[in-house]
Amino acid sequence: MALFISNMIFWNKWSPQIIVASVISSTILLIATQLLIRVVNKQGEVVVGIGAILLFKGFLANWLEGFTYPIEGYFEKLGTDADVSINLFSFRCS
Repeated sequence: MALFISNMIFWNKWSPQIIVASVISSTILLIATQLLIRVVNKQGEVVVGIGAILLFKGFLANWLEGFTYPIEGYFEKLGTDADVSINLFSFRCS
C-alpha cells in the first residue's frame, strides 16, 4: 500500500500511459462538469428567469448563514405587485 501511495505522489515513477490517461480523463471530467453546470443554469434562466446556480447560492446563504438579502433580492426580481383583498370572519363565543 505504501508503495502505491508513493507511486501516486511521485510522477516520475508513473508510466507515460498512466499520465496520458490521467490527463485525458481529468480533461473530459472538467469539460463534462462545465457543460452540466451551464445546462442547469440555462434551464433555470428559461424556467424562472434567474440562473439556477445564483438562486441556489442565495438559498444556501439564507439557510446556512441566515443572510436574507441575496434570496430576497432574487424574490424581488421574480415577484409582482398586486392589490389583494382579504375578508375575515370572526366568531366570538361567550
